[in-house]
Amino acid sequence: MKSYFHKELEAKANGIRNLILRVYQKICSKPLALEILTKVYGILLEVAETDNEINALLALQITKQALHISPVISDDIMERMEKFVWHQFEDFPRKIQKAFSSDDSIHNFPGEYKKDGSKEQVIVQSKDSLKIITEIHTIALNVLGVHSNRVKLVPLIVKNVSLMPSVELQRRYKDKFIEFLYVQNKIYLIIEDLLSVLANNEVMTIHAKRLVESSIAYLKNCPPDHGHLRKQFLPILKGLMKTYIEYYIPYLDDLLVREFMIGDPNEWPDVRAEASTLFLSLAQYTKEKLNDEQKEKVIKNMLTIINDVGICISIQANAILTINKYIDIISKMKQHVSVILFVEGNTYGYCRYIKSQV
Repeated sequence: MKSYFHKELEAKANGIRNLILRVYQKICSKPLALEILTKVYGILLEVAETDNEINALLALQITKQALHISPVISDDIMERMEKFVWHQFEDFPRKIQKAFSSDDSIHNFPGEYKKDGSKEQVIVQSKDSLKIITEIHTIALNVLGVHSNRVKLVPLIVKNVSLMPSVELQRRYKDKFIEFLYVQNKIYLIIEDLLSVLANNEVMTIHAKRLVESSIAYLKNCPPDHGHLRKQFLPILKGLMKTYIEYYIPYLDDLLVREFMIGDPNEWPDVRAEASTLFLSLAQYTKEKLNDEQKEKVIKNMLTIINDVGICISIQANAILTINKYIDIISKMKQHVSVILFVEGNTYGYCRYIKSQV
């Protein structure tokens, strides 16, 4: 009984702290003096470091909101934010190890059970929360404003995206694994920002191969029925391919399988559209590197894109133009293929539309 009342009081205290944070959210919705902001940032960072996951995430959301409205911050707060960001990335492997273990000591259970015995939501402590990284993007960009910080962060962040729980752990902790993939997407967004500045920097080149291997592992392990994760990841993958296409050549046999990118082909038309755009780019980047069998896969995939009613016409038009570049392989295909010439209006352009005939 004593344990129950202790948990109930803790749950109420958590609710009160959450209400106070909502007040801060209102306060930070307008420009504030630097002196006041410094105090507010100090409190918000303390909550992010020491409270539970729910309150920590809210504190970071308020911090992002305040940074957007008033981007100027004191040197002391900048230093503290920098330490916070570095700690999150340095501590990420430990968090993953704990999240995918059976050790319940990683959890904080305010009101774990109601009086009727029904179970309530588990609230994770902020120090063990994977989701914290999902809310530090804006803060990280402030910290990464210094070029030397960007360079130093690359090895650490590449190490984080290369982490992947075993298949056994993925199955045992399915919900946690989906959360993990969502967090990985957010880390890849930071990599995207790093690439925009450091694409030709030696430190990115050194870690490019590992980064590519990690992106392939993400696609291989992402459940096919979670299209929302692929929808977030595929645009990032497109940027990686454009920058490091030579490192993706060994994985073409996987990448040329349409389901490898889109997962379940019967779901998420917008994922199919995103994957089709990525596939078109891949076909254009790698044409000279493909063997005849791979080129045949490209053509068959282009036909699938052209006949997919869920994809917008501009993507289908690009598929037609891409097929035109692969016209040399058509005569070698086992099945009979006819080429129909389309001319639209008074334009001088043309495209070849290839359609299989049974």
